[in-house]
Parts: sequence; C-alpha cells; structure tokens
Amino acid sequence: MKINLIGQRNLLGFGTHFAGFCDQCKKLTLPDGVLAEHLLSDEASAERLVQAAQPTDINIWFYAFARPATIRTAGRNIVWAVFEHDRLSPGHIQQFQRADLVWTPSDWAKGILESQGVSPTKLDVIAEGVDTETFHPFARLAPAPAKPDIFRFLMIGKFEERKGYTQLLQAFAKAFGGDPKVELLIKGDYFIFGQDRKWSALLDFIRGFGVPSVKLLSGAMTRQELFLIYTMADAFVFPSRAEGWGLPLLEAMATGLPAISTNYSGHTEFLKTVEGYFSPIAHRLVPIMDRDYQRIVLRREGDLGHWAEADVDDLAQKMRDMVARYDEWRQKGLAASRILRAKFTWANAVEAAVESMARHGLWPRLHWPPPAGLTIR
Repeated sequence: MKINLIGQRNLLGFGTHFAGFCDQCKKLTLPDGVLAEHLLSDEASAERLVQAAQPTDINIWFYAFARPATIRTAGRNIVWAVFEHDRLSPGHIQQFQRADLVWTPSDWAKGILESQGVSPTKLDVIAEGVDTETFHPFARLAPAPAKPDIFRFLMIGKFEERKGYTQLLQAFAKAFGGDPKVELLIKGDYFIFGQDRKWSALLDFIRGFGVPSVKLLSGAMTRQELFLIYTMADAFVFPSRAEGWGLPLLEAMATGLPAISTNYSGHTEFLKTVEGYFSPIAHRLVPIMDRDYQRIVLRREGDLGHWAEADVDDLAQKMRDMVARYDEWRQKGLAASRILRAKFTWANAVEAAVESMARHGLWPRLHWPPPAGLTIR
C-alpha cells in the first residue's frame, strides 16, 4: 500500500496547505515507500500519476489538482475539498460523490456539501493548520504603548473582489480620511495570472480613493519575511467575502495581531474558538457576480451562489474602536494567539487525517514478518 499526496507547493493558500500537511506527514515514522509526494504542474503530470496508480494505493488529492483525475484513478481516493463559494457545479459534486472520502476544513463547507447531495458518511472535517514555529506572538510580549505614534492596519490577500477591498478602502476613508497617524498597509499580490495587469489595477484602485495613508507592499516573501510584516503592524483587518480557510487571517492572529474580520465561510472554523477575542464585521449575503472568479473556478460564467459583503459603516466603526481601545484589543489578540496556536497546528491536522482514514479502513496496518535484521528467540 502506498499513500500518495497529490498537489503543488506555491505561494498561494492551497500551496501552503499542501506543503504544511506533507511536511508534517513526513515526520511520521512509517515503513519506507509508504508515503509519496506528487507535485502536479499540469494535466500531463496528472495523467502520468493516473496511469501509474495501483489498486492498493490511497490517493489524497488537494482540491485544486483533483479534477478530473480522481474519478478514474486506481486505488482509494480522498479529496480535500477547500472552496469559498456556497454553490458547487454538478461536475464537482459528482467528483465528491465518487470519492471514497472527502475532507473539508470547516463545518461550513461540510454543510454545503451535505446540502448538495454528498453523503455525510464520507465527509470529515479536517481543519488546516498554521506554522506555529514561524508565526508566533513572542515579538509582542514586551510592554507596548497604549497607542502607537502611527497606528498601522494590515490587510493581506490577492487583489480581487472576493477579498473585500472596495469595502475596506471605503471604510478606511470614512473612519480616518487623511489622518497621517493611521495607515493602511496592503499586500495584494496576484500570483495566479495577469499579475502585472492586476498590480496596475490595484494602484489605480487605491489612487481613486485619494487617501494618502494607504501604503502598498509587494513581491514574493518567505514565511519569515511575512512574519516580520505581521509583527510591524498594529492590527489586522480582513473584510473578505469568502474563504476556503483564511490563512492570512490565521497567521496574523497567531502572531498576536488583534483582528477585525467578517465571520462567514471557511474561517469561521477557527474564529468560533476565539469568540470575544476578535472584532466581527456585520455583513449581508450577496450573489457572486465576479466574472474573473467564475472563470477561475468554473472556467466559464455560472452560478456560484452567495458570499458576504462587509457593512462599510460597521467596518469603519470597528476600525475606529480598535484604535481607541488598542491596549484592550492588544491583550485580546495575545489571548487569541494562545488558543489558535494550541488548536490549529499541522500536527493536529495530520492526526485528525490519520484518525479519519483509520475509521474508514484506509490506514495501513503492519503485518508479519518483522523487519529484516530483527532477532526473535
């Protein structure tokens, strides 16, 4: 039996998810050859994997690289379904129905799959993790002023409608206008396609609001560099319309940053463990009309359901409150960090995944004979 981990390592959330889970799996003591990582770069590499698979294999597909290969791959197939929209296409639902086991990172996603016909008997919630060795609050434990000389909000997320940048800029302008003592730092790189076009659009977008205290950060960063960005900010603001998991928010909160966030979709899985320790943004559900997003998910336009839209007035008020009561919010951020770093680790994710496979009869058992070289008397 071989366990194949199938995905791709990259700077995006799903690449970080794959890398974190694989690296933790490799720390398990297992017989040689039981665990194999497969990096898929295109349809041809997926096809080669399909052809090489054996009936005894267990194939764990990370959703972005699962279609359409899982339906016809030999062995037992597990799909880790991470998605932001609340209506999936019939093809995706068929894929999940045909899989032997489906993992989702949140109760929110599990409920959506159940409501669209995927059997609950093959659904398990396996929460993702955060790199707790890199993203920690220890740089914030020293005494700090009740209010920084320049208060810096931080937002990290690729520049697209889903991340709620329109509502963020509207709220920031409403709350602080041209106040030079409050800044908004944005890291909005778009690494999927059309990066130069998206960067130009982001610059034009920000100029259109005429708020000079909005600053841009750009470029690929290591995890250590991201950690430094988080620690140099005073608060994290995340008006995202929908998330499969919400890794930037979890990383920010793991470093102890007090957070303002929508409370809808995948990131509810970890936010529900820190209620009272973050500032939730009021929102309403609106139809998903972003054509770029539709083409990425469906490769065509189509109905993807609804996602959240942050209330601009409420977000502006929450940002003002964060500045006014910063010492209190700073303590809440540190408390949230302790909770999240204990619960949402990659070690816990792998343990939950192994327990899921064992319940469904998919985890290998060791049998005689014992390893070569072992003497038995």
